[in-house]
Amino acid sequence: MKYFMGIDVGTNETKGVLIDQTCAIVAFASRGHELLNPRPGFFEHDAEATWWGDFCAVSRQLLQESGVSAADVGCVGLSALGCDCVPVDAEGTALCNAILYGVDSRSHKEIEWLYDYYGREEAERLYGHELCSSDVAPKILWVKNNLPQVYAKTAKFLTGSSYLCAKLTGEYTIDRYLAEDFAPLYDLKRDTVDEEHCGLYCRPDQLARVMNATDVAGAVTAKAAAQTGLAQGTPVLVGTGDSGAEAISTGVFRPGDIMVQMGSSCYFVYLTDHLLNEPRLWPGTFIIPGVYSVCAGTNTAGTLTRWMRDEFYKDALAAEAAGGENAYTAMAREAAAIPAGSEGLVCLPYFAGERTPLNDPFAKGVFFGLSVKHTRAHMVKAGLEGIAYTIAAHLDLLEKEHGEPLRRIMAVGGGTKNPVWLQAVADVTGVCCAMYLLKPEKVVVSPIHVGSGTVRCAHGIMPVPAPAAANLLQGVPIYGGTVKGELCTPTGAALLVHFADAFGPMPVMRVARTGVGLGTKQFEQANCVRVFLGETEDGANGEITELVCNIDDMTPEALAFACARILEAGALDVYTVPGTMKKGRPGWVLTVLCDAEKERGLVRCVLRQTTTNGLRVRRCGKYFLNPAAELAETPWGQVRIKTAEGFGIRHEKPEYEDAARLAKEAGVSYQEAAEEIRKSV
Repeated sequence: MKYFMGIDVGTNETKGVLIDQTCAIVAFASRGHELLNPRPGFFEHDAEATWWGDFCAVSRQLLQESGVSAADVGCVGLSALGCDCVPVDAEGTALCNAILYGVDSRSHKEIEWLYDYYGREEAERLYGHELCSSDVAPKILWVKNNLPQVYAKTAKFLTGSSYLCAKLTGEYTIDRYLAEDFAPLYDLKRDTVDEEHCGLYCRPDQLARVMNATDVAGAVTAKAAAQTGLAQGTPVLVGTGDSGAEAISTGVFRPGDIMVQMGSSCYFVYLTDHLLNEPRLWPGTFIIPGVYSVCAGTNTAGTLTRWMRDEFYKDALAAEAAGGENAYTAMAREAAAIPAGSEGLVCLPYFAGERTPLNDPFAKGVFFGLSVKHTRAHMVKAGLEGIAYTIAAHLDLLEKEHGEPLRRIMAVGGGTKNPVWLQAVADVTGVCCAMYLLKPEKVVVSPIHVGSGTVRCAHGIMPVPAPAAANLLQGVPIYGGTVKGELCTPTGAALLVHFADAFGPMPVMRVARTGVGLGTKQFEQANCVRVFLGETEDGANGEITELVCNIDDMTPEALAFACARILEAGALDVYTVPGTMKKGRPGWVLTVLCDAEKERGLVRCVLRQTTTNGLRVRRCGKYFLNPAAELAETPWGQVRIKTAEGFGIRHEKPEYEDAARLAKEAGVSYQEAAEEIRKSV
């Protein structure tokens, strides 16, 4: 039987696994290591001792504990931190400590210089997003400017997986997914170094060769075999970044899936079927061919909890060292007793600057609202809630601003071991995630029963509704009733106002599902919220808004540009129809289709992007088939199929990009490829 070894090098730990041909785990090993922080904004690893040293130790441990012969290991796969920069000499030896991913912000001056050199618009076009501390090219420029002797000796600038692959095989490779972190140094349309833009940073020969993550890069050399215990000649895959590999391992591989990695930092991998234009995040391709990704990351998560442990829980650390309770468990137990909202204490978790969506290496961490009643447990709870809000900010940006569907959210990483942290994320995002998954056409809320009497807040005893709730509920029908106590908190008010399309009596509908949420406080009547999900009986199964205007003084190019920007702003569709305007002038009737909640934003967008001085608004009922996506196998490979179903009807259509790709690869026409796909479906 053949076995397969996989090893991942992370921020604080290296993990390895040995599996058999049925994917059953035969052995597991891990090894902790140190994160170096020699100066503010500088985060490093000793690549030789930590990356390679850990790899060798874990490899030997897996073989020893499993009893598997090295000759029976059929292949080695690897992943490591992405967005790193380690210069190596001609022998593949690191010339200095590896500069880590976006948590290291030392290249901020180089980024400022690049904006001046290129101009902001051109810089963001070349990089594909706002320049940030996760970009590797500015790190290379930093080495050039600050370590000239190292720069002069550098044979290759590598990232983590490239370095490990080179140590194993002597081959310098990088997968396409991580090569995007080196923008603008690679031309990924041709999978080659971009010599035109490379010269500002380094020589073309100082960069690794682009391959696919699952390609075989080479075989274990005799030297590497002696160090790792592996057999000489064992195939080694190119490998990829830890986050992308973890996303696939959790089942994130379809458009609409998102991985939320809760580790030393938070990292997000959202998959889509198109390239998203969002410069505040990191859009690009993905490890899986034909799928696009939007990646994002914060700078602190587990690192913040570790800092709080080290600074506020020295007694718990001492107890743990003496054989007592784990310090993190003690922190979670204390934080669990603190109510949601941390009794008015707010944490901005920017303790190492911030990556997306702020992209500000100078952002600072803040605990706001501290009072004498707050304890270290309050600070832990507020810190976890602050991290939860950064997670929610990314989900909101994708769903609210871009209309991207969130079909499955997979939470992974060490943070998932902390129930208080997970509860904080659920408190902040749970309702939002449920609404995104349910996607109701319309939300109608009854008048709000706010309660009566007083409530104790962080600032003292206040009348019900609390000032924050009262402010949020302006314009919303509310009533007090006879129940003494707070029935609508500021958080509840914010959620209701955000999601409600209308306030009033429940509409006539056919109920499909019901839900009940019970509160913990005891009143003389039921303390609960009820939700009904159903369909109305008025015929149409949705509503849509049309924005229409006439234009007779724009060039076709300008109008096409405007249409593209309107789509980016969240329109469902944009189209033009030729028409004759005043005085016989030829022109265009521009129509924008959108959801009602995006009407005002798109009105502003149309007025800004076109020359029209006004729009007509039509609110229409609509009938539609429910869209979905499926994967189909064809003789030429896998292809995505768009489906639409309802009213006893089903439509199927291959994704154009997939069909076009298969046609090119097979050397046939698009029509022939589409017909073959239809036969397979």
